[in-house]
Amino acid sequence: MIEVFESNGLTGTAYRPVDGKHGMTGYYLTEEEMRRKDADVASAKYNANEAKRKAKDDIARVNRSAAAQVKNAQDEAEKSINDIKTRANQIINDLKAQLEHEKSLNENLKRVATERANKARNIDKHDKGYLVMNWQPFHYKRTIRNGRTTTVYEYNFYKIMIQTPWDCSLPESNIDRLVIEALEDDTLMITNASDINWFKNNVTLDVAIDNVGDNKHMIMHRQYKSNAKDGFWEVTFTTNFEPTVIAKHRKKYA
Repeated sequence: MIEVFESNGLTGTAYRPVDGKHGMTGYYLTEEEMRRKDADVASAKYNANEAKRKAKDDIARVNRSAAAQVKNAQDEAEKSINDIKTRANQIINDLKAQLEHEKSLNENLKRVATERANKARNIDKHDKGYLVMNWQPFHYKRTIRNGRTTTVYEYNFYKIMIQTPWDCSLPESNIDRLVIEALEDDTLMITNASDINWFKNNVTLDVAIDNVGDNKHMIMHRQYKSNAKDGFWEVTFTTNFEPTVIAKHRKKYA
């Protein structure tokens, strides 16, 4: 026999016997309990859906907040970068202006110094101030030994002495820089050629010969001397060319 009990709710249980081949005990729900269960299920589904919706809203809100924070951070970073660029450009412009001002002052000082030197030497105030004092050729022999064979090569060079417009009180390093500027500007007036080249650092004649190639106007060596009597620096060039100097650029001796 199967006995099915009818529930009286939560406080009691009613049952009635049901015929069957096997003996067992079971429950069946009343309609009221079914409605309650259905309501509970519906409520649970609703709560679950609400929880999902709220979670989605929370995620969306967090994402919007994070996106806003990222955007704000990007804006702040971009503003900082722009501020840095603006300050850097201002510093660069200020330095350029200062450099131009100093260059202008330097050019004025050089001009004044040159004019004074020219006046002291009775030459035109607008002249560059480099005077060729003298020049002389010299021969150089180079011996090359290859096993038992010895070959002697002869070269013609020149020493050209030039008086600069720069006072002896200036350091030699400054004079070398000024002389190189004059070489670059073609203001030394020691030749009509426009393709004069020179070694940045002094080299021996052998090294110069090996590197001069086909250059016909090369200054191999520069040597400076402070002429205390005249009060000006002098420079002697060793060259592979003879100077061509017009009269006004030659030193006049009393």
